[in-house]
Amino acid sequence: MSYLLKTTSSALAFACLLALSACGTTPPSDELVAARSAMTNAQGGEAARLEPEELRQAELALQEAERAHEDEPGSQLERDLAYVAERKILTVQARARQTASRNELEAEREAYTEDLEQANLSRQQRLDAIDEQLAEVRGQLDERGDVIDEQTEALRARESELVAQQQELNETRQERDAAQQRLAEAMAALEEFATLRREQEDLVITLNGSVLFESDESELMGTAERRLQAVAQALQGRDQSTFVVEGHTDSRASDSYNQRLSQARAESVRNFLVSQGVAESDIRAVGRGEAEPVASNDTAEGRANNRRVEIHVTKTDQRQSSR
Repeated sequence: MSYLLKTTSSALAFACLLALSACGTTPPSDELVAARSAMTNAQGGEAARLEPEELRQAELALQEAERAHEDEPGSQLERDLAYVAERKILTVQARARQTASRNELEAEREAYTEDLEQANLSRQQRLDAIDEQLAEVRGQLDERGDVIDEQTEALRARESELVAQQQELNETRQERDAAQQRLAEAMAALEEFATLRREQEDLVITLNGSVLFESDESELMGTAERRLQAVAQALQGRDQSTFVVEGHTDSRASDSYNQRLSQARAESVRNFLVSQGVAESDIRAVGRGEAEPVASNDTAEGRANNRRVEIHVTKTDQRQSSR
């Protein structure tokens, strides 16, 4: 009897050790792995800076999934909690991207407004100088009265020249004011369907491929053309800049197919922008295929983010100064 108890006790102890061993070696569920990866990306990106409180709540949700893994590895509870945590993390990242894009749009508006104010100040200074010269010339003409000689004719010619310059500057101001209004409207429209970010000195406008093309197609949808009209207006408002349209795909299909598709899509966008008034010599198209993903191709959302078109805006003077 004593032997039997000892044997039973040993068996139970061994079974417990096996169970503990199994718990220690059971890998996390796919959902928990995805949530951990999403958190790592979020902590190293804009979410940590722009949405810290929301990210903290997502961290707490991930901690619950981790505790479920410790208690019962691979359980349905672990998978459910991990899925919820991942969705929260991805939501925080999406909000952070929207916030960053809004900040970039506002910075662009402020920069353009500042440039316009400087241009207007310079133009006003030139107008003031012209007004002074006109007053001087007309004063001299009044003094000369009806005298007709070469000096009087030169003064009258100078008066006409100054009046023409004055009119030209006023017309230019009106054109610039109208351009500013069009750019402001275009930038506001961009916020609804595009994201903006800085990449060194370039401004990058990112358009999700799903708003531009049908699946596996390179011909623009009708709704895409309306959106790209706003992009064209925004690009035309940027003086002394060059543009590169980059097409990107996810990793499904072959490398060669993805390369051809991305190039065709980039060219479709470029051609449309040219048709809307963007100078053909200032814009080119490049296909990147699947080579530069911004998210994991293992999830549907990640693949959707990778299927995109990016427009890189570079100031010409910056490009030349970097050579």
